[in-house]
Amino acid sequence: MLDDTLTSLGYGLVDLFTPVKITDTSYIMNNGKMVVGFDKNMAPMTYYDKNGQLTGFDIDFANTVCKQLGINAEFKPIEWSEKENKLNNRNIDCIWSCFSITEKRREIIKFSRVYMNNKQIVVIRKSNILKYHSLENISKAKLSFKIGTLGETAIMKFFPNGNYQGFESIEDAFTELQNGKADVVAIDYTIAKDKINNGGFSDLMIVESIKLMNDQYAIGFHHGSDMSKKINAVIKNMMSDGTLNAIAEKYDLLNLYTKKEQLSTLKNTHT
Repeated sequence: MLDDTLTSLGYGLVDLFTPVKITDTSYIMNNGKMVVGFDKNMAPMTYYDKNGQLTGFDIDFANTVCKQLGINAEFKPIEWSEKENKLNNRNIDCIWSCFSITEKRREIIKFSRVYMNNKQIVVIRKSNILKYHSLENISKAKLSFKIGTLGETAIMKFFPNGNYQGFESIEDAFTELQNGKADVVAIDYTIAKDKINNGGFSDLMIVESIKLMNDQYAIGFHHGSDMSKKINAVIKNMMSDGTLNAIAEKYDLLNLYTKKEQLSTLKNTHT
């Protein structure tokens, strides 16, 4: 009965037919788990170690947050270029894998508070240090990036008419750079540092004199989600009590979590 029949009967039966609004928070909490979408090749943030165990800063972070909320974290690997579709289709509850905030993404994603200040940098072969040391120098280089990342955004911003190529994985982009088929990779500082130090790319280097843009990581929820507010309270406590610092130290990211950085992040991020 879609007309006013129930109201006219006068027995208060209309209340029985009032739809109950299911919020994102109630949906996740009632399920007893949060399905976390992640990229499996983003060491040191989200990756499988040599023993096939899922690990990384974001993995430990998500597990800790969910434990404090009294729910489980269920990790679901996704194709990074499909992350927004997976979220919108409810295949996952959130994107939690060194996910960078951009104004364009804010239009379709509800972000948590910032939990890491990062930066977009460029990586070159060590043999080219004298050749590529400024934005002007690299404008004529063969540029590369991982598709769907802030590195791609940076290349499009600074070199819209440049000679560039996108790759589905960072491993492919670094391999092409190592083999001389690319000259520059635009990438997150966190990922580049790990690839060079631990990933078999010791002949590559970060150009410290070039910073393409600032970068900040946050957790991405459905647009309009109320779950971010619940998560934010836990993140704030983890920043204050040193829990997040301890995770950062484990993955050699403590330089991004000095006390100064911690306070700056807390002050400049919405609760």
